[in-house]
Amino acid sequence: MVSPLNKKVGFGGQWLKYKIRAKSLGKALSISVANQVVSSGTNFGMGVYLVRVLSPEDYGLYGIGFAISLFYAGIGNALFLLQMVVLAPNKALEDRLPYAARIFLTVLCFAFLSFLLVILIFIIGGFGSSLLVQYKQYGIGVAAASASYLVKEFYVRHAYNVRREGLALAIHFVLAASLIVLLSGLHFVNQTVSVEVAIWAYAFAHAVASLSGYFLAGLPLQGITCDSMIEDVKDAWHGGKWALLTNFVYFMRIHAHTIIIAAVIGPLGVAKLNASRLFVTPAVMLTPALSQVFLPWMANTNGDSPKQAHFIGQLFTLALLGVAIIYSLSILSAFDFVSPLIVGERYDSIFWLVAAWCVYACVMSLRNGQEIMVQVYKVFKKQMFATTLSAIFTIFFVWLLSGVIGIVGAVLGMCIGECLLVWFYCRKGFRNILTN
Repeated sequence: MVSPLNKKVGFGGQWLKYKIRAKSLGKALSISVANQVVSSGTNFGMGVYLVRVLSPEDYGLYGIGFAISLFYAGIGNALFLLQMVVLAPNKALEDRLPYAARIFLTVLCFAFLSFLLVILIFIIGGFGSSLLVQYKQYGIGVAAASASYLVKEFYVRHAYNVRREGLALAIHFVLAASLIVLLSGLHFVNQTVSVEVAIWAYAFAHAVASLSGYFLAGLPLQGITCDSMIEDVKDAWHGGKWALLTNFVYFMRIHAHTIIIAAVIGPLGVAKLNASRLFVTPAVMLTPALSQVFLPWMANTNGDSPKQAHFIGQLFTLALLGVAIIYSLSILSAFDFVSPLIVGERYDSIFWLVAAWCVYACVMSLRNGQEIMVQVYKVFKKQMFATTLSAIFTIFFVWLLSGVIGIVGAVLGMCIGECLLVWFYCRKGFRNILTN
C-alpha cells in the first residue's frame, strides 16, 4: 500500500518534472520565435525590396525560382531531414551526433550532385534549345540557391533536434547579414538588380549561412564510412519514400496557384500573386518556428505518452489558428495604410486578393497543426494518400475558380484543398492512429 506521504512526493516529483519540461519548452519557443522573426523578416524584407526594384515580370520569375527552391528543399527534407528528426530518438545517445554528421554528409552529396546535374543539363541541352541558353544563368542560379538552401536547412533542423535553438538563430542572423551586405554593396556600386543577380545573392547568402552552421555545430565528421551512410539512407528510405511522394503532391497542392497562373497568365500573374502574399508572410512564416520546436518535442513525448503528445498537438493547432486569425484581422483593418509601405504603387486593387490569402493562412494553420501529429507518428503512407486526394481537388478548384473569378479564385481554390486535407486528418481513422 502506498502511503499518503509517498503519494505526495510522487505527485510533487511529477509536478516538478512537468514544470521543468514546460520551462524548457517555453525557452525553446521564445528563441524559436526570435529565430523566425529573423528568418521570415529576412525573406519578407527581401520580397519587399525586390517587389520595388524588379519589374513585375522579373519579380514573377523570382517567385517561380523561389518555388523551385522550396520544392527541391522539400525533397531533401522528406528524404533526410524529417527522417533524421523522427529516427534520432531511436538511436543510442552516444550515436546521435555521429548520426547527424552522417546525414549531413549525405545531404551535402545530394546537393552537390543535384547542382552538377543541372549544370550538365544546361550545357548539353543548350546545343539544341535556345530557351535553355536564354535562361542558363537563371536556371543555374536557381539550382545554386536550392542546394545552399537545403544545406542551411539541415543545420537549422539539427539545431532544434539537439535543443540548440540558439544555433539556428545565429545561422539566420548570418543569413540576414549576408543578404544586407550583398544588396547594400550592389546599391553602393549602382549595380542594376536583375532577377539573376537577386537569385545569386540569395544563393551566396545561404552558402555563407551554411558555412557558419558547419563551424558552429561541431559535428564529428571523422571516421564516417560510406557503409554507415548507406545504412542510414536505407533506414530513412522506409519512411522517406512515402514522405517524398507526399512532398511532391504537397508541392502541387501548395503551389497549384503558381503553376496554373504561370501557365495561363505568365510571370506577371505570378508577380501579382506573390506581391499580395507578402501581406500574410509574417503569419505564415511563424508556423515553421513553432513546428521546429514541437516536432522533436512531440517525437520524444510520444515514446512516453502518445495521448499526451496528441494533447500537445491539439494545443499547437489552436495556437497556430489563434495567431493566424488575429494577424489577418489586423492586416485587413490596416490595409490602406500598410499597402503603400509593402508593395508601393505598382500593385493596386489587391485588397480582395490579400483577403483570400488571409483565409488561406487560417486554413493552413489548422492543416499544419494536424499534419505535425501525422509526422510524429510516422504514418507517411496514409499521409501520402490523403495529400494526393487533396492535391487533385486543389488543382481542379484552382483551375476552375481562377477561370471564373480570376487570380482570387486561384487562392480560394487552394483554401478548398486545404480544408479537405484537414477533414482527412481529423477523420476517425487518423485519430485512432494518433491516440492508440
